[in-house]
Formats: sequence, structure tokens, C-alpha cells
Amino acid sequence: MTTTRVFLRGGLGNQFFEWLHALTLAESGADVALDTSFLRKVPGNQAIGALELAKVFTDLRLPTRRTEGLWRVERVVVRAARLLGQLHNDATPAHGDWRARYHYGYYQHPRHHSERALRQARELLRPTFRAAPPGLSRYAALHVRGGDYAASRYNREQIGPLGAGYYRGVLQALERNWPELQWLVISDDYAHARAMLSPLVAPDRCLFLDTHLGGRETADQALQALINADVLACANSSFSALAGYVGRAHTVFAPTPWFRGLALTSTDPSLPLWHRLDADFAIEP
Repeated sequence: MTTTRVFLRGGLGNQFFEWLHALTLAESGADVALDTSFLRKVPGNQAIGALELAKVFTDLRLPTRRTEGLWRVERVVVRAARLLGQLHNDATPAHGDWRARYHYGYYQHPRHHSERALRQARELLRPTFRAAPPGLSRYAALHVRGGDYAASRYNREQIGPLGAGYYRGVLQALERNWPELQWLVISDDYAHARAMLSPLVAPDRCLFLDTHLGGRETADQALQALINADVLACANSSFSALAGYVGRAHTVFAPTPWFRGLALTSTDPSLPLWHRLDADFAIEP
């Protein structure tokens, strides 16, 4: 019987880091399963409420479990596990009591996963994600996150969409160090991305992925474009952080702080070799 459950929550990027944590637990000899019981579609959130990892990786190397309807009492389950001393979360020290039966957190910080787990993830990436969308070669990818980041008070106050200052720093570094690269913008909200970037770049210098693909861009194509960039500029999003972890970019830029809220410092996924640039945030609380 499986003794340790890692609950998957959120969208693809969130699930990726939770999976890395589960793979790391399994290395220690723990009997681990990925529990999808809390995956559901939440209004105002872009997550589709389904297991998204399988479409990107050939094998998750761990069994999955699901208890239908358990999401209805999610808070009760978490509270009970905490009271029983069986809950592990993001606040638990890096190598704290991993023997806890229930692991419930986003686990984005690098302290929660091992180098071996990351190597496994890179090896298991599906071949379709190892090539850029047609017509793209030698480019720097800029991820601009909008959408649900501005949709709720919590997201505005604690997460915060990045402002133009961060991207200005990225573009200056690109122009200085890699002037030969095409600049490709990938976004979940292209109206927001165009409005923010248009004062910073000449119209012919920036290519937007939706335009390049004729307005029919899919989430898979967006991820392909991020993973196969020569240089990657992450938004404060687990989606582009995933690409920084498994992709081929020789240089990755990331904002500091990753999120607006100080309470979320422990969820910064930035790797030690990434280049950190000062973040500003587009929408004030």
C-alpha cells in the first residue's frame, strides 16, 4: 500500500514542480504516489483541472491515485493531516520530516528536489517538445504573463504581473550580448504583452508567437517555443520556469523578487546559475 501521497494542484507548471518533489522522495526509498484528487477547474484560474504532465513527459515513473469528490473537503483533509502530524508542505525544511504521509505544497523552490530528479525529467521530455514550432530558429524567448494574474485581489497583491522595467533590463542584455537573436514573445495575454512592450522595442524587432502561428497558437506550441529558445526570459510563472529547468537555453533570466508578496519567497524556483534582474510589478494592489 502506498504510504506517501504528493497532491498535485494547479496547472502544468505547478504539477511539474510537485512531480519533481515526488521523484526526489522516491529516491529515498519512500513508496510514493501522485494524488490527483484535488485537481479541478477553478473559476478565474487558467489551470484546466486535469493531469497535464502526461502530455509533456513520456513516463511519470510513479503511480497515480484519485479519490473522486475528495476536493470538496480539501481544507478538512489538509487540516486533519496537520493536526495528526502527517502533513509536509512548502514551509517544511528542505530535508525535514519527509516521512509525513501527505505532501501538500507547490514545491517550486530548488531545495525541494534533487539533481537526479531533474535529470530524469529532462530525459523523459517527449520528443515533440524538443523542437521549436515551425519557422523558428536562433531566438530569445520572452514570457509575459497576464491573464489571471490581474484577475483577483490575491494575485495582484501577492503574485503581481511583471512590469516594463524587468523586460527593459532583459532587452538591454539581449541587445548587448546577443544582437543576432530574434526576439520572440510568448504570452497568455497578447494584448497586455503588446501594450507593455511596444514603447520598448521597434515594431520589426519583436515577433509575437500568436502572429507567427497565424493566431492559432496552442499551449503546447507556447511551451515548445520556451523550451527551445537559445536565451529565455522567464515571467514569474511556473510555466516558463518549467522551460528553464528542462529546456536548452544557455542563459535564463528571472525576476527578483519572483513574486510581490514576501510570504511567497519560499516558492521562488530560480536555479543558482540563472541571471536575476530586478522586478517591478505592473498593477499596484
